Amino acid sequence: MKIKKILSIIEWTVYVVLFLLFACAVSCTTLSCCFVQDSQIEEFSMPQNVENVDYWLVFYSDGKNDFGSEGRRVKSEEHLFLEHTPNTATAILAYPVKNGIQENPYGTILPYKSDFTDFGGFSAYILYRLYRGTTCTSEEVQEYLSCFNWQRFMDLCSQRQNLWTLDTEKIINAIATKSFRQTMLKVRN
Repeated sequence: MKIKKILSIIEWTVYVVLFLLFACAVSCTTLSCCFVQDSQIEEFSMPQNVENVDYWLVFYSDGKNDFGSEGRRVKSEEHLFLEHTPNTATAILAYPVKNGIQENPYGTILPYKSDFTDFGGFSAYILYRLYRGTTCTSEEVQEYLSCFNWQRFMDLCSQRQNLWTLDTEKIINAIATKSFRQTMLKVRN
């Protein structure tokens, strides 16, 4: 009787281990990532201070992970779950779509801020374009872009108005060539 009980326990243990390995394999690209954390999942709420939004069109990139060129539709009341590389600048863009018209994005850059704002949308747009516009490997891009002070960039953007009237291509090129100056964020009259 005891042998049958021990075998039953062993069988259940094997089932549990197999289940965990299967779950790990489904959620990770390789089994090793389940044991070494090279990505993490975070939960976000969409901005609640924007009215009459049909849905949000969300894009993100950390140089390795993204939603692709189609993005993901998220309703205002839904929560968004993103997998990203820890301690890496991650651009998250949330475009409000109202009556079929996509407006300027709200957004943020992880790990510096986690709430979606309009100035965060501008900052995240710049970083997102830098990630998506390169032919380098993701590790090279992440290493290069991690040297840029995104926290300071977001702080500067938060002090400005009419960010979307700025020359975004000039800002992107300046960051890419390490020649960015904060005076590039001044709106010219």
